[in-house]
Amino acid sequence: MSAEQPADYQPPAHRAFLRAIAAAEDEMSLQLAQGVMFEEEYVTTHLCSRLPPEVAYVKFAKGQESWVGGDYLWWWVDRTGEAFGCLVQAKVIRPKGRGWKIGFHHESRTGLQMDRLLAAAEFFEVMAAYTFYAGDAVYRSGMRCSLRHQGVPCHERRGAGVTILPALIAQRAVENARLRATAPPAKLPFLGGFDSIEDVFHHAEPLSRLTEPGLISDDPALALYYRMRLGPEMNGLRELLTPGQAGARKVARFMTDKLAKAASATYETAVLPDVHTDLEASGRVFGALPGTRGHFGRPFFEHALRGLRTGLPSYVQAALQNPADGVSAELAEHADGLVVVYL
Repeated sequence: MSAEQPADYQPPAHRAFLRAIAAAEDEMSLQLAQGVMFEEEYVTTHLCSRLPPEVAYVKFAKGQESWVGGDYLWWWVDRTGEAFGCLVQAKVIRPKGRGWKIGFHHESRTGLQMDRLLAAAEFFEVMAAYTFYAGDAVYRSGMRCSLRHQGVPCHERRGAGVTILPALIAQRAVENARLRATAPPAKLPFLGGFDSIEDVFHHAEPLSRLTEPGLISDDPALALYYRMRLGPEMNGLRELLTPGQAGARKVARFMTDKLAKAASATYETAVLPDVHTDLEASGRVFGALPGTRGHFGRPFFEHALRGLRTGLPSYVQAALQNPADGVSAELAEHADGLVVVYL
């Protein structure tokens, strides 16, 4: 924020997100009032179509979700040209008996759908995430979580209707729920802390937080976790993981923090080698990242920060310049649309 800007200044991208999220929440409330259950595709289109003109939005030719790994490829790009990419799949949080579930229509295929999302994110070399649609306050009133957000329960906090979470955390929760039903009691303490949708929902953040002004607050425990895992050649990464980041780096730091906080609550059984990447060939910002897995089954620093680039990939620029013909068949095969947020 510059000296000329008022204290309540909202960047254009943030205003766009507040407008679009409010429209999506109103639409979910309207459908619930009419006795209709809202669906992922409808809410996503409603939200994304209200992001322009501040945010670019391109919808690809419709594919079948069972074969498309994720719904929308999101890129946040700042004035320096740096960009952060994330493949985001929308899911409704649905009531199930006395609890809740992530809205996979075929629960027996939940693991397969998650694997496909992660595989598509691997194709784009970006992080995978979920946006959760959780209706209005009345719809969420039966949700219970023992943890609070600045004194407010998860389901009552502002922005709870549309939240975002790294997919690795949701995958871990689904896997833990399966294992808790079958694993011997002696193994249960080693499964980690995610075993209910309420746990997952607590760690999800309002989507609007990714564009709101201000800095990420310092977390001493998380800062210690980072210091213990960064090698001597990772000074650039060390700078990213300190307070004061802005633009695409702020979004990357925000999403990495979510994974690191979840990982710090689990017992690590092994120290794995660092992950190294050719910067010139990949366009990535960081060439060396810790190999820490944190019960996610893969190095989570690499999963998150491979999406931080020195510039927008050429396929993104082509799609923006020519939405009708600039979207390759390969791009449309792995995503349903594109959102580019100018920070």
